[in-house]
Amino acid sequence: EQKVLRRLAVIAGPISLPAAEAITGATPSILRALADKSMIVVPEMGRYGLHCLMRAFALERLLEAGELPDAQEAHFHYFVNWIESKLPELREVNQRLALQQIAEEIGNIRAAWRYGIENATAGHLTSLMDGIYQFCIARTWYAMGLELSAVSKAALARRGLNGVLGQLVINEGFMHHHLGNYDQAGYCAEEGRLLCERERDNCGVARALFLSSTVHYDSNHYDQAEHLLIESFNLNRGLGNWEAVADLHLFLGHIIDYRTIYAPEGEARHKPTCSFEFEHERPTAAQ
Repeated sequence: EQKVLRRLAVIAGPISLPAAEAITGATPSILRALADKSMIVVPEMGRYGLHCLMRAFALERLLEAGELPDAQEAHFHYFVNWIESKLPELREVNQRLALQQIAEEIGNIRAAWRYGIENATAGHLTSLMDGIYQFCIARTWYAMGLELSAVSKAALARRGLNGVLGQLVINEGFMHHHLGNYDQAGYCAEEGRLLCERERDNCGVARALFLSSTVHYDSNHYDQAEHLLIESFNLNRGLGNWEAVADLHLFLGHIIDYRTIYAPEGEARHKPTCSFEFEHERPTAAQ
């Protein structure tokens, strides 16, 4: 029970039984015993957490036992594997349920990311980042995504993880684009493209070109948008990324429509009146 309580100090918010088992080695009976002693809280069925004062106490004991690195690594790998399992669902009919489940674990996912930028490999960070940013864009939690980007760049650059940094900057650019911050989005697209080119990451380069194309499109520069889009199209075709190729075909149709039918040359560029909301739900003040 003492070992489980110590290792629970690395969690951020309530976690599920499978997570508690994987990270702490707990069993249902041990968790029930700790709950009966009021050492842990059970805010809802099947989830467990620590009061902030108990977490501080448990963290002291974890440090004294020399178990903090192992507990943090177990926490990180559990949530990397968990969010990897959710990535396909974020593009399928169960998207809303997957988004709800990620929202419930977002405190632990943020904690895993902060640990990972200092300690994890590029592969693990990329999959975790994909889940975080797909979630942030779908739920319009742009403030959180931009904050994670801001606190991560220095660590990724220091560790020489330029491929991850390039993808991070591109994701930041997409969020700026959704907010209508086109100058920042364009800067992120260019910076991300250069980083990905250095790493020979054609997938990242293709995403950066698409982001640049959307910025030109919303600024009524349709020839430039089409040129960049075709570059992205050719890269994705070479990579066999047919889902992206299909999306780019549709976007090219939008460009052709606006250029040949509406042609609003000289008009003010598009600026959203509010951030795009994929789920048609406004975030709460707490979110």
